[in-house]
Amino acid sequence: MADVEKLLDEGKKLLDKGEFKKAMKKFNDALKEDPENPEAHFGKAEASLGLPKITLVEIAQNYRNAIKYDEKNIFYLTSYGDFCLANGLLKQAEENYLKAIELDPDSSALYYSDLALGYYKNGKLFLDRQLDMTEVDVTRNALNYIMKAFKIESDKAKELLNAIITNGEWTDDRPNDDGITNEKIKLEKLPEFSIIEKEINKDEGNPFGYLNLGQYCFDNNFLFSGEAQFLKAIELAEEEGTDFYSDLAISYYMSGMDLLGKKQLEGFSEDQILRNSFKYFLKSLNLPPEKALDTI
Repeated sequence: MADVEKLLDEGKKLLDKGEFKKAMKKFNDALKEDPENPEAHFGKAEASLGLPKITLVEIAQNYRNAIKYDEKNIFYLTSYGDFCLANGLLKQAEENYLKAIELDPDSSALYYSDLALGYYKNGKLFLDRQLDMTEVDVTRNALNYIMKAFKIESDKAKELLNAIITNGEWTDDRPNDDGITNEKIKLEKLPEFSIIEKEINKDEGNPFGYLNLGQYCFDNNFLFSGEAQFLKAIELAEEEGTDFYSDLAISYYMSGMDLLGKKQLEGFSEDQILRNSFKYFLKSLNLPPEKALDTI
């Protein structure tokens, strides 16, 4: 078994370097020693993605083999789910993500959000592969998944969408200046904050520095600062920024709800958190609230 571990380690290192053919050989060698090794099957699946001659059927089988021998591995399930989404296999993607949610319900918001985004974008891209489904069906199903992420029913979603429209919030992406000011002193006391900020100053035009800082803020429940950093990244990323909106939506939701639960978010309601979260997710889809309202 020591040889197997060595082969797996070598295969992973080759994968990281993008040497897919060499990595594949290492994983195949590992399987000769241990045919039921889930890591080797998963490694083959990942290496296959960089080898054009390997068919989608073969890649899918490698993922399924990994899951067969390690049924509770959430990373395997979501990775296979992502592969399915990327190739328009929506039903299979749903099955794997829902298994991951069953195994890890505490992280369900993240999984539902990823499923919703991938389902919408790839469902539209591969609409010809969706038997008996229209673009409206794809949109409705994706919205159902994000509603599950936010733990709301369709009536509540419609109420939030109407408020977004009525209040003119769709076009308003301004960060909460008062909230940022209140967070500033506490945030600047954290050593990691200054380190990340220094990295940003070295390359102020790089959106990923602001994303990194924004996620750090959210992880430490600095809601408004996290929002501001994400919006800066989106501004810099231009067209690519739409993908950042989905991360902003779910991070904003999780941090905001956590703060509300701890009674640490004065002057802000659950509906405000939900409206902003919903709005940001819709922006990741380039889906106006009026269209979403007609679809739910």
